[in-house]
Amino acid sequence: MHNAPAVSFPVGRSHFQGAFVGLLMACGALAVSVWSLQADALGWRQALATGVWLATSMLVGWSWSQTTTGSLSWDGFVWHWAVDGRSVVILPELVLDFQSAVLLRLRGAEDRSAAAWVWLDRVSNAARWMALRRAIYSRVKLADDALSDLASSSEASARWVR
Repeated sequence: MHNAPAVSFPVGRSHFQGAFVGLLMACGALAVSVWSLQADALGWRQALATGVWLATSMLVGWSWSQTTTGSLSWDGFVWHWAVDGRSVVILPELVLDFQSAVLLRLRGAEDRSAAAWVWLDRVSNAARWMALRRAIYSRVKLADDALSDLASSSEASARWVR
């Protein structure tokens, strides 16, 4: 069996992630509103729930606006995560797959505890979407030692890029 073809895919602010989180925030607002309307009297609990919802919504919105932009590349043997001109060898792990959007956890090849989470969606580059999905699902037969050697020989792999 052959490896998936090489592909490079842009990573940035995901519209799917924004819509998904927006829907969750709207559900939270609806729940707090219905609870407040059904309460005999508004009290500190409803005020606290509204404050927590508001703070959470603001934090999530700020976090989404600060999304790291970069490039995820598959060269046929290893994955590379490039940000600001620096590139590191990474190990992507598929967490969620919605066919037109995927959530990946990117771990460094050397420091597997360090991780970045990225949403990728088809809208970013529809022409390369299927090639990216094939690469994500491909099984590469590389020994851990060979992968570690590749990671240590990479110019920028000394430091994890977020």
